[in-house]
Amino acid sequence: MSAFLLAPPGGFKSSLAGKGRQVVVAGAGLAGASAAWKLAGRGFKVVLLERLSTGGGRAGSSIDPETGEPIDTGQHALMGCYSSTLRWFREMGTEALVKFQERLEVSYAANPPVVFKTSNLPVPFNFLSGINGIPGMNLGFLFKSLALGRALFARRSLDAMTVAEWADRLGIPIPVRRWVLDPLALAALNEQPEIGSAYPLARVMRRLGRRGGKWSAMGWATTGLGDLYLEPVKARLDSSGGSFRTGAWVSRIIEKDGRVVGVRLSGGEEISADSVVLALPPWDLVKVLEGVPSCESIVASAAKLKPSPILTVHLWLDTAVMSGPFLGLVSGPFDWAFNRTLMINREAAQPSLPLAGRGLQPAPPLAGRGLQHVCLLRSGAKEMLGRKPAELEEMALDCLRRSISGAGNAKVVHRRIIWETKGTVSLTPGTDCLRPVVRTPLKGLVLAGGWTATGFPDTIESAVISGIKAAKAI
Repeated sequence: MSAFLLAPPGGFKSSLAGKGRQVVVAGAGLAGASAAWKLAGRGFKVVLLERLSTGGGRAGSSIDPETGEPIDTGQHALMGCYSSTLRWFREMGTEALVKFQERLEVSYAANPPVVFKTSNLPVPFNFLSGINGIPGMNLGFLFKSLALGRALFARRSLDAMTVAEWADRLGIPIPVRRWVLDPLALAALNEQPEIGSAYPLARVMRRLGRRGGKWSAMGWATTGLGDLYLEPVKARLDSSGGSFRTGAWVSRIIEKDGRVVGVRLSGGEEISADSVVLALPPWDLVKVLEGVPSCESIVASAAKLKPSPILTVHLWLDTAVMSGPFLGLVSGPFDWAFNRTLMINREAAQPSLPLAGRGLQPAPPLAGRGLQHVCLLRSGAKEMLGRKPAELEEMALDCLRRSISGAGNAKVVHRRIIWETKGTVSLTPGTDCLRPVVRTPLKGLVLAGGWTATGFPDTIESAVISGIKAAKAI
């Protein structure tokens, strides 16, 4: 692990290097929240600003009023190799709210069902045994699959080709692409293999290949994702003299004599600062930094990055159709189905969390009826933009009925459709060079966000890495 991910001797709390200095952090998603947590722990007075009414951004959560259940902005999965994220959760005392498989096991809806499951053998034989167990494999295909080991080198030249082109060049067999490589690309890049760059995927594969067991296993939050970090961050800011403000839209930075001295909000209010962290997506960053001479190259690069949408369709069904926590869908138009009823610990998901709009409320009308809550996810859902909610519901239900034998008579009791039209940055070939580092030419100004130059796709882990790097830079 890189040195910047390690706390100084004695931990971040031991040093008060920032005592008396104020830092404004714009954006209360994972990147901004992790930066704020680290900075407050070092003695800085941190003002965390979020333009929305709740924090969390693309990794936030709220309560569905009809069921009383936590709903994430988008369904997220975690990996055991998210070492920076899990270390941060551990510091906040929320790591126990994340559940992991013992080792990687992914079931796919097929006839007959397909399961990709790694073994307890040492790396890389644990993965090879899983590959050998998927349909259509033979000894020759298994030998060709060894070419995936080239991901260990993950050279930047891979950013010149898509995942599909990389797989073609390596000669990866069709079964491995269908059941292993393509689903991983969708999950990591939020893009189809024919669109996403091979380089960030290779970096993910390089990290996954370090060890087996829980390191390469999938995990999930047993409560709302925002509950894992927003309340602890808010509590730390309050105790260190800082604050967390929602509904605060940063419109410009304020500079003087070659350094940043504060920010201006959309309503005209100005907040002074010794340093500023802009934990914003590129399309918002462009607006905030436009016209700042020292940041022209950052603005020019960020303006070239485009968003990729994510669609999540939540269905509450009158019958149980899933037994496991998640299921890969290979017949389209959705990529994954998640069993939220199994994943969410209802006792852990009921804390009073003002940031998510929680409080004492009457029991929701659908609570306690024994319904199964399933959500279906579509990555890179550009072709589904503009469809009406009723049509999306029917598409999702039809997908379940075709994919799961016991779902034929299932009926929808309640639905919730969540669009993240700007879910992640679309990391197509040639975009890696556009991702900025955290330090900027303007003194006191640093950047954060999963889309910055972390070396990984725009994921939870990348966002947290960037927040830690931003804090270290300050």
